[in-house]
Amino acid sequence: MQATAGRNGASVEGRAASAAPDPERWADNMKAGVPFAIILLLSCTGVATGDAKVCSRSEAIAAEKGLAHLHSWADLQQAFRTFAHCDDGAIAEGYSDFCMRMLSRHWSDVAALAKLAESDPSFRSFVLRHIDETWLKSEFDLAVQNATSRCPNSARALCTDILTRTTELGERDAPAK
Repeated sequence: MQATAGRNGASVEGRAASAAPDPERWADNMKAGVPFAIILLLSCTGVATGDAKVCSRSEAIAAEKGLAHLHSWADLQQAFRTFAHCDDGAIAEGYSDFCMRMLSRHWSDVAALAKLAESDPSFRSFVLRHIDETWLKSEFDLAVQNATSRCPNSARALCTDILTRTTELGERDAPAK
């Protein structure tokens, strides 16, 4: 066999020798890759970024009691700011019920929602997420009608988002053909 120069300039004998792993290079690659893998794993779970806030029992009780005191979009935004991490189960259903009532029966307040949603995109997403499958069909249909035919100019972008969300839900719930 003829000796040739490998990538690092060392002499290697034929194909079989060049295919053998270089233990020093492998160790260097592992040293560099392990910290990166750990950082990637932690950032995906929210541990490294501090995103994971647990809803304590007392917060869940307060959030659930607070549902009865929601009367305006500003009230909902305050609840969102305080208890967003508790948005699950009965609390989430209560937020969905509030959004359903406001968008179907209290449409005259949609301009206030549009103003809050424009200045707080995370609140906008929260409201849109609570247009969901827990809504009564009659209330759902009324909200769609409101967004379609009664949308004030100041809320056009929000009405479009509401209609997009209701269309997504309608498509998901439609029977397969």
